[in-house]
Amino acid sequence: MLVFGLEIAGLLGLFARNASVQSPRPESAGLTRQDERPVQVRPKAIRKGQSATLLWFMPTTHEVRLEEVVEDDGPRFRQCLRLVGVFPSKGSLQVWPHSNTTYVVSCADAGTICAESISITVR
Repeated sequence: MLVFGLEIAGLLGLFARNASVQSPRPESAGLTRQDERPVQVRPKAIRKGQSATLLWFMPTTHEVRLEEVVEDDGPRFRQCLRLVGVFPSKGSLQVWPHSNTTYVVSCADAGTICAESISITVR
């Protein structure tokens, strides 16, 4: 799913307001060229306090940006992207979201721009 119309929050750091994350392990990413989607989450639904693993493989680029979709607390409802980090084009990241959370993996390389989103349901 492509994501358009989101404002970039531009905040650095590995700790997002709505989730905890663990350092990426690019060498252990479980995606291969045969996988259907370039971004996946395992499992897709968790209970509060459990973790999920984001996996990505975008072979047309050298690095990707991983961002979390967050709601702006301002007077108007807006969705913004908060930078989680910049990672190699193939990797995985363990996260502990506290509520339903959407992540966006994007890349810009050699004139090509791509973005893919994935959501985790927290029960």
